[in-house]
Amino acid sequence: MRLILILAALLVAGLANLAVWSLPNLPVPLDPPPGGKLRSVSFAPFRDGQSPLTGVLPSTVQIEEDLAALAPQVAGIRTYTSLEGLQVVPELARKHGMQVTMGAWLSSRTD
Repeated sequence: MRLILILAALLVAGLANLAVWSLPNLPVPLDPPPGGKLRSVSFAPFRDGQSPLTGVLPSTVQIEEDLAALAPQVAGIRTYTSLEGLQVVPELARKHGMQVTMGAWLSSRTD
């Protein structure tokens, strides 16, 4: 009986903790930005299971799908590499009427 009371108390405490953290963090609809589009967003088209660290990279088709989804809401994108499959981004973004700011990730690697 005592074990059931402890488990019930833990369950109630867990649900209360979830409510305290999740309720104030619900999505809030925003007014559209001036001009109807965001000026620019950072763009890294990696999906679940993809990472430049593991060498599992997005395909050109996946990158284009992401850009097509962003294009109605964003005027431009920023990237932080032109390697690892992202060399196709400028051409695909231009196709969707988006500007691209290409960045570079600097490291100590000389290759």
